[in-house]
Amino acid sequence: MKLYALPHETIARQQCGDPLLRHLTDKIVRLLGTPRGRVLDVGCGTGRVAVELARRGFDVDALDVEREVVEQAKDLAAASGADVRFFMANFTQIDPQFPDAVYDAVVCSEVLEHVEPWRDVVANMARVLKPGGLLIVTTPNDPGQFSILDKYAGHVRRFRWAELSAGLSDFEVLQAFTVGFPLTRAIHWASCGATTAGHCCVDDLNARVLILVNGEQRIQRCRFTTRSPPG
Repeated sequence: MKLYALPHETIARQQCGDPLLRHLTDKIVRLLGTPRGRVLDVGCGTGRVAVELARRGFDVDALDVEREVVEQAKDLAAASGADVRFFMANFTQIDPQFPDAVYDAVVCSEVLEHVEPWRDVVANMARVLKPGGLLIVTTPNDPGQFSILDKYAGHVRRFRWAELSAGLSDFEVLQAFTVGFPLTRAIHWASCGATTAGHCCVDDLNARVLILVNGEQRIQRCRFTTRSPPG
C-alpha cells in the first residue's frame, strides 16, 4: 500500500490519531464487549485495532502480509505499552502458525477490499475460530463510490451487500449496518491538509459495512438485529 511508504510518524498519526478511524476502532471494541479468550487481528496493518484491544485487556495475536508493516506495528505497540503478538503471514493460505479452532474472536478491519482472493481469507478465518466464536469484518460499501482515493489506498473493490453476504454464507450474521455520514470525505480532506504534510488520509469511512458474525452455526441464512445494509 502506498500509505505504508510514507514516513512512520505520518502513518502513526493517520492510523492512530484520525478521529474517523478511532470511531471505527471503538465500534469494534464495543462489539467485542468484555475481554475474554484470544483474539486474532487479520490484516492488522500498523496495529490500529490490535493495540487498542490489547490496551483494553484482550489477549491479542495480529498478522499482516507485509514484513515492514509488522515491524512498524511492533514499534507502535511497544511505544503504547500494549502486549500484542505480531506475525507475518499471508492469510489467503493455511499457515501452521495458526491452528484450527483456537480463537474466540477474529477481527478483519479494512482488509478484504485489498485482496483479490478474499473468500480464501474468509475461509481461513472460519478455520481458526472456535465453535461459537465471533468474526467482525469492516469494509467499504458501494462500488458506485469507488474512486481514485480507493486506488491510492490499494483497494481492488468496494462490496455490494449481496456479494459480501454470499462470501460469508458459512456464518450466521448477527448484525450488519453502515457507519459514516455524507460529510466524511470533506472532513478527511480538511484534516489531511492540517495534519499529514500534504498526504491525504484516503481510508474514507463513508458508508462502511460492519458485520458481526457468529461462528457457532455454519448455516446458509442471515439474521439481522439492526437495519439491513444498503444493497
